[in-house]
Amino acid sequence: MKDSRGKGNRFENDVCRELSRWLVDEPTEGWPTVYDLPFRRRTTTVMPLEGHWRGAGDIVARPDVYCPFAIEAKKVEGWSFDGLFNLKWPILGWWTQCVQQAEKVGLIPLLLFSKNRAKIYAVLPPKLVVKLKLSQVGRVLVLERHDGGSLWVTELHTLIQIDRRKLHRAIQRLPS
Repeated sequence: MKDSRGKGNRFENDVCRELSRWLVDEPTEGWPTVYDLPFRRRTTTVMPLEGHWRGAGDIVARPDVYCPFAIEAKKVEGWSFDGLFNLKWPILGWWTQCVQQAEKVGLIPLLLFSKNRAKIYAVLPPKLVVKLKLSQVGRVLVLERHDGGSLWVTELHTLIQIDRRKLHRAIQRLPS
């Protein structure tokens, strides 16, 4: 249990570093430790957010940082992309959790997941993937679900290539 918690914490810290480089216009030398980053993993479910951090899910941001996402981060073994036909496919459950948290706070769901020796993948709402034209930047997998819906998955590396101003414009143009 301790090792899996540590693995999850390290993964969330790595995600915080990547999001900080992508969404914040500050020199990265100014962040000597993860505690100095503009993004931080939520350390407990009762972490005080008022006035200090905002967001929902596993990763929260400083109030002065533009972050339109409610971010869930999962570093879990045992999943594969061909498991989507299974009703208990974990990625579908993670996405459902992410969407529910995002709806509560009026943010866009962003699921980031990986496993040992694998890339970090991102799941976003299909309308945002289309607006950002992510398929022109990198590969986008459209995984059909058993309930007729779909999950749109790309690599985090592809997502963070999108200029943050373009991201902001695309989000402003999303239908409500």
